[in-house]
Amino acid sequence: MQQGFDPRKFLDLAKDLTIDGDYERDARARTAMGRLYYSVFLLAWQKLREKGIPIENDDKIHQSVIETYNDNRLSNIGNGLHQLRDKRRDADYHMMTSVTLADCKKCIELSDYIIDLIDQVREIK
Repeated sequence: MQQGFDPRKFLDLAKDLTIDGDYERDARARTAMGRLYYSVFLLAWQKLREKGIPIENDDKIHQSVIETYNDNRLSNIGNGLHQLRDKRRDADYHMMTSVTLADCKKCIELSDYIIDLIDQVREIK
């Protein structure tokens, strides 16, 4: 059986980018931040689908995923995902906002923590 793309590979890429000096520092920090967010977001959304929670793939999907976790008393996941989303927005859209490799390393730790929590989710409504 063929498996789809594993979002954890985005996390691996982000980790690699933070230590790869072959690329310009700001570009790799901003790229890493985006991949961190999408790794966690996709895993969080995938978990909801596995648990039978339908989340429409529309322009509100990101907020819907966050709210679903928060509404189910899983705010460590929802709030952490929200923090990563804000950092991703800064990295992608706010060019005057500093996004450093140190920021990425903190967000890598946050991402690992959130993914561990997602893996532990047994019930969700």
